[in-house]
Amino acid sequence: MSNKQKENLKTAIIVVLVMVIVFGASFFVSELSGKASTYSKTSSSSNEAGEDTSYDDIDYDEGASIPESEQKDLTEISVSKFIKLKKASEKSLVIITRDGCSWCERYLPIMKNIAYLYKNLTIYNINLAELSDDESTDLMTSDDFFTEEDWGTPLTLVVQNNKIVDTINGFTSKDLTIEFLKDQGLIQ
Repeated sequence: MSNKQKENLKTAIIVVLVMVIVFGASFFVSELSGKASTYSKTSSSSNEAGEDTSYDDIDYDEGASIPESEQKDLTEISVSKFIKLKKASEKSLVIITRDGCSWCERYLPIMKNIAYLYKNLTIYNINLAELSDDESTDLMTSDDFFTEEDWGTPLTLVVQNNKIVDTINGFTSKDLTIEFLKDQGLIQ
């Protein structure tokens, strides 16, 4: 085996290890944290003692009560489509989910209901479980956010002008999600 082949093999092994670590951390955060999330660029609620109260009124089973007749399918996209949406001058809403993620299973009906209620809003979805190794690598290298921030699934992203403009990291309520979308100018 030539030195160049050895270097290529080392690089491939490092990329695979990084992906395993990132996806493992994603699983750990989304499954074991036991908390919902508020969106990142707003202040969280707190009481007089300074304790975080942003999770106190969240109904974690809210999505289960939404009838399927009031849900609209999300638009499944590839990583290459995500990268195109991210580069566009218009804001786009993308959620990243994973099969087997219990928080995703709770969040998807909420997002589908929001898509149903706001007919002009397109919600794009990337399912990590359906990505090839190359697509996973492309996603992880598409923005520093994926390697520099702690994140899990579900992950809600607003993208525009080759940036991740804002995020919701984890499950959150329908009301907080709608507030987030209004703050981003994606709905009125």
